Amino acid sequence: MRNTIMAALGCLLLSSCIKTEPPANTQLIYKITVHNHFTPIQAKCAAFIADADGRVSVFRWIPALDSVELEIPIASPSDRFDCTVVRISTSLNQGQMDTSVLLQTYSRIRGGTEIHLRDNYYQQLTDVSLTFTGFNTFDTLVVPDGMSFEEPNASNGYKAIYKVRNTGKLWVRLKINGENNWRYASFEQSGTTPLVATLNTAQLPVLNTPVHTIQFPFLSNWTYKVDQMLDPSGLQLLPLGETIRVPGGLLPTWDKLGIQGVPDFPSNGYRILAHGAQSAGSPYTYYTDAIYPELPDALPIPDFDLGQNGSNSNRIASIQCSGVFGVLRFLRSNTGQPSIHWEATVQPKTGPVTLTLPDVPTELAALFPDLANYNFGPSISVRGESYSRSNAYEEALLPMLLNNDPLWQAKAGYVGREIILQ
Repeated sequence: MRNTIMAALGCLLLSSCIKTEPPANTQLIYKITVHNHFTPIQAKCAAFIADADGRVSVFRWIPALDSVELEIPIASPSDRFDCTVVRISTSLNQGQMDTSVLLQTYSRIRGGTEIHLRDNYYQQLTDVSLTFTGFNTFDTLVVPDGMSFEEPNASNGYKAIYKVRNTGKLWVRLKINGENNWRYASFEQSGTTPLVATLNTAQLPVLNTPVHTIQFPFLSNWTYKVDQMLDPSGLQLLPLGETIRVPGGLLPTWDKLGIQGVPDFPSNGYRILAHGAQSAGSPYTYYTDAIYPELPDALPIPDFDLGQNGSNSNRIASIQCSGVFGVLRFLRSNTGQPSIHWEATVQPKTGPVTLTLPDVPTELAALFPDLANYNFGPSISVRGESYSRSNAYEEALLPMLLNNDPLWQAKAGYVGREIILQ
């Protein structure tokens, strides 16, 4: 009897020492991490996640120079959600504060994705003041990527004042005395220190590199930028094009372009960025941004198309797609005050594609009634984007989310076709 009692007590003590583990939590977590690289002065940022029906699951303000995780408990790792990032910025314009609200929706985002919010503007602006001497007649001046504030003429002593966008190297070309050839001068520039120089034009070298002709897809008033890449990374560029056009000025039309490189600087390829409306009254606009080892003879032509597909509203838009391309973007704008721009990036497919903007979170609706009511202008811009490197949607989307390379589109070989829906 005594042995039986002792055995029972031993079993009781043993069982009391064994801890019962709680059942494992088999529920998975869908999580997106958003990194905010803006300072409080630059922007106020937020992000939210919505399902395929537009219902918002989570909204978070993102502190400046910080990161947040947006989480949704889900049952399947194959689920996809739409993530929208928001940037609210203010600027002083003619004594008044202007507010801009930019929303970017990325559709069907995989769990574990990281999104970076930052400004990748890598060029500097330099004030340039040049005085020209040594000529009988001063015929033409071109300051690539420069905006004119004062043109050289007899009344101002042939002085030119420009604000020039550059990456540390800039140049000017000019014609004097009725000569057919250009003369040129190049400069090294560090930081934003103003550049002031006097140039004896008779002593400037002649630009004797061959002119290369680039055929454009059609006749249009093209806006273009051709850059000579000075280093392999592509972030140090020498513009080869023209002076920046004054807004509202005359827009000439052409279908081919002549480009000359500058012998003073090395060449590690060329970047060409261009866009133009296809024809008068046409709803289409052509876009390209690509890097070439040598200047090409012609710009690429899109092998896909977009077409109207029924009626649209302020929240819903539909487009007909044909051909293979990587990304489809829908852009709506309200240019009032505040200005609101909402761009949605979706995966294209052959046939009709319909986009419905997600619900507006209450936190944003309270701040911006026009946004809450989807109060946009009457037109919708829809752009198909093809990439020579890859037209897989998630691969094309990745550099947009990382946002760490200002030349990612050029490196991917981008060609776009845009249509305006009414």
